[in-house]
Amino acid sequence: SDNEHDVEKMNRFIESICTEPGILDGVMAQDMKQIDELWSIRENITVALKDAKGFTYKYDLSLPKVKAMNETTFAVQEAIQRSYKYPEAKVLQFGHVFDGNLHLNVWNPCYSLELKELIEDT
Repeated sequence: SDNEHDVEKMNRFIESICTEPGILDGVMAQDMKQIDELWSIRENITVALKDAKGFTYKYDLSLPKVKAMNETTFAVQEAIQRSYKYPEAKVLQFGHVFDGNLHLNVWNPCYSLELKELIEDT
């Protein structure tokens, strides 16, 4: 595979997804050091959520497009807001956009079976 061609193709992909709603920025590692730094950030998101007082509902989803990732996240967020029962709940997403992997996390001060069902029914 031609490295220049691969980099150009990836850059075009990143530029195209930056127009999607909810995408504010993107980054692509340029070397092994940056790859390690990005993985460290990704791994520490989970650690930070674990250390936060409260409960985190975690979902690992495979979705075909960035648009589907954002639509799923927004739908969960809107369902929680419409319920008026979980004003402190926070919906967070991160993932591997290129391969369609979404990590959807919902944090709430305490566990609620009703909130879990609301998330999963959305």
